[in-house]
Amino acid sequence: MKKIILFLGLSMFIWSCEKAAKLENDEYLVFGKFNGFCASNCTTLFKIEGGKLYADDMDRYLPGDDLVFESDPLPTDKYEEALKLYQDIPDKLKETTEMSFGCPGCVDQDIILLRYFDGADKKEWQVDSDIESNPEYLQDYAAEVLEVIEKLNN
Repeated sequence: MKKIILFLGLSMFIWSCEKAAKLENDEYLVFGKFNGFCASNCTTLFKIEGGKLYADDMDRYLPGDDLVFESDPLPTDKYEEALKLYQDIPDKLKETTEMSFGCPGCVDQDIILLRYFDGADKKEWQVDSDIESNPEYLQDYAAEVLEVIEKLNN
């Protein structure tokens, strides 16, 4: 009897973890980087939505602009790579009222853009690409975002 209860409990735990790792309904995550001071394509953004990953269809982005993405999704292996970012969003980031971290763009470097919608609330953050300039809880995640962008571009 104990083995059955242990098995059922473990199964429910695993099932709940798997469900939490997937985007549901209208949830999405936009991530990437932009820079307003460059000569060519200054924007690299991606959107995870509906079990697919989309690349931006823009050369430039400035805060307040509408985000435009390609209509055709990227391959599944790239989606799987990007899904980690959705799964790894720090809870503290989701809970903060701050919208800017470090000094994004102050020394003409890329700005990390994150836009998150959990089905109820939309949040947007600009994060300094100088990782050490960000709060400690955000540094590993910001570095992960930049790593994933690099992998998706190759």
